[in-house]
Amino acid sequence: MVFAVKDKYVLLNGLSGAVFFVDKKTGEQLLEGTVTEELKPFFTNLRPEEEAEKAQAFCSFLMKKTALCADSTIAVTYDCNLRCPYCYEVWVKSPQMMNTVIDESTVDKAFTAMEELNAQCSREKPLTLTGGEPLMMKNADIVKYILRKGDDLGYKFTLFTNGVELHSFLPEISSLNIEFVQITLDGPRSVHDGRRISRSGKGTFDIIVRNIEKARDMGITLLLRTNSDPEVLSQIHELALFYRERGWIDDPTVHFAMIHLCDQIPDIENSEKLFSIYRQVLDVALQEDLQFFEASPYVKLASLYTERPRFWPSFWNCAAVTNRYVFDPFGDVYPCRAMLGWKEHRIGVYTPELSFNGNMQKWRDRTIFSMDTCRECELALVCGGGCGYQSLLVNEDLSTPACIDIKQLVTPYLEYMYERRNAHESAQG
Repeated sequence: MVFAVKDKYVLLNGLSGAVFFVDKKTGEQLLEGTVTEELKPFFTNLRPEEEAEKAQAFCSFLMKKTALCADSTIAVTYDCNLRCPYCYEVWVKSPQMMNTVIDESTVDKAFTAMEELNAQCSREKPLTLTGGEPLMMKNADIVKYILRKGDDLGYKFTLFTNGVELHSFLPEISSLNIEFVQITLDGPRSVHDGRRISRSGKGTFDIIVRNIEKARDMGITLLLRTNSDPEVLSQIHELALFYRERGWIDDPTVHFAMIHLCDQIPDIENSEKLFSIYRQVLDVALQEDLQFFEASPYVKLASLYTERPRFWPSFWNCAAVTNRYVFDPFGDVYPCRAMLGWKEHRIGVYTPELSFNGNMQKWRDRTIFSMDTCRECELALVCGGGCGYQSLLVNEDLSTPACIDIKQLVTPYLEYMYERRNAHESAQG
């Protein structure tokens, strides 16, 4: 597969996984059937089935290596102190689920399971806290128990919170090994307060901003997320101005992500709307006063723009296939945070002890080699078979990808990264 990106060409060379840049002349020669000296190291004389066999062996090696360290998450509760209209969890919640908070004995079982899964891990062990909303005062005792126990066992934390009650947890958080705390601001106050709504119907912008300032004062690394749809994008310059006036953009502990927000079940038949919003997000993120936002749906491809480009092929789509374990308050284990509460698709339980069911193996088998559509797709190494959660939502089958025209996502992203790099180099002189 060949992509033209301005004056460069990006080449994806079959299942061997080679992805690299060449100049325009070399790219044009390749398209005409000429393999130059520059390209020879990336091509083999293997038959397609031999190359596929080697690629599958490489995939197995990478999966085993990745699985040595668990990407763990504890969902403290399904309850939340906000009522955001686009919340993806609403459809699975029941009153019983909403009223349950994980207890100490269940937390102990979760850590026992995590330690078992990390038995051969030789690097830092990641642990994410999520919900619902984990950082609510009614959860304070159990959250502090989780943080202290995890700290004693050597875990590095990521916290997903709406930020409304963050201030109550800052003293505890500031003493831990923290990757980052993610907080959402969905545009300036006028937009955010119509979307990030408390149970009483009030907006939450001002209290979240106060808590961000308190976290900054303690030196806690923050990721400020903005869910970007046309309404938010129309007001994004106002949000950027607010960030500048606060001095957040110049703070090395604060990072900014512009996330493309789509519907719970993507409309595959009407994907042009999705592509249009996606391109708008990238266009906005290229504007000079907005380049502090990261818009990285294919973050692996960003490595093509480093001084020493290196791209690892995507034989699978995400960590749900290899090493992600999400522990909910009821003793269930899920492969994905978005799937919390979808009980028929849990991959196992961790109470009274860790055990897995047949769904686990289905996820472990979900590589591009197990799906006929992917084996014949020129972009399988970038897509990795797509999101398994979406496959279940759209096709009710984990092994049937919810395919869209991936080229309409990859090409604009490559162009976005190209322009972003050039802008950075120009700014450096």
